[in-house]
Formats: sequence, C-alpha cells, structure tokens
Amino acid sequence: MSLLEWPSIKMIRSRKAGKRGVALTAASIDVDVLNQSIEYGKKNQMANEVMLMISIQTKPGRGEEQVAAFRQLAPVVRAETGCLQYDLHPVAGDKDRFVLLERWASQEALAAHDVTPHMIAADAHSPAFRAGPATVLQLDATSVA
Repeated sequence: MSLLEWPSIKMIRSRKAGKRGVALTAASIDVDVLNQSIEYGKKNQMANEVMLMISIQTKPGRGEEQVAAFRQLAPVVRAETGCLQYDLHPVAGDKDRFVLLERWASQEALAAHDVTPHMIAADAHSPAFRAGPATVLQLDATSVA
C-alpha cells in the first residue's frame, strides 16, 4: 500500500488551467497514525537487529597496526548488505585497547559477513598484532530505558 492509499491521509485536489490537469495542492495527514506506523517500523527493524560490542587488546605498542588494519577493512565491511554500523573506538588512556561496535540488520547478515573473504583474511592476519582473541558481547537491540 502506498502512502497515498493509507486511510489516514486525505488529499485535497484542485483543477488548474492548462494541460497539467489535477494537481496536489495540500495534504492532511493523521500525524498520530503516521507516527505510530513509523515507531512500529523502527521497533520491528530493531527486533531483528544484531548489536555487538567487541573488546580488542593488542600486543604492547601494536595499537597502530590494529588501526591501520581497521582503516583498510572498514569501507569494505560497511558496504556489505545489512551492515548498519562498523566503528572502532580507542579506549581512553590505552593506545593498545579498542572497542568495535557493530550493528547488523539481521543474524543472517552477520553470518554472511563472518564468512566473507575479507573477514577470513583479517582474522588470519590479526594474531600478528593482537594480544589474544577479541571478547565479543552480543547486546539486546532494545534498551531498558
């Protein structure tokens, strides 16, 4: 159903002179119904989203290698279908510790991401500068407050 077919939208039309025929001059929208529809869409989308917070510790003095690897990888990952967020943040006061925030449209999008050639290559290369495996926390997509 298109927006113009919604029962909550009433269109007022008028005839204009010339070949243009009927033209939209004003629209009256039931704002409450529209806002409820938008909120429903957001909640439905969020219910499928996957949110990850990944703690990364590099070997002493090797934090810049993590940053360089991420700068190369990030544009490719962000272009993947279903990637909503892929951001690396340094931990204040620690040049060798980072937090990666990821948001995916669905579990399927994340699963597809995990087996891409660029992620397989990145996972193979990261032990060169990482102190150990990253700690991955999956968050509930809905906040408690």
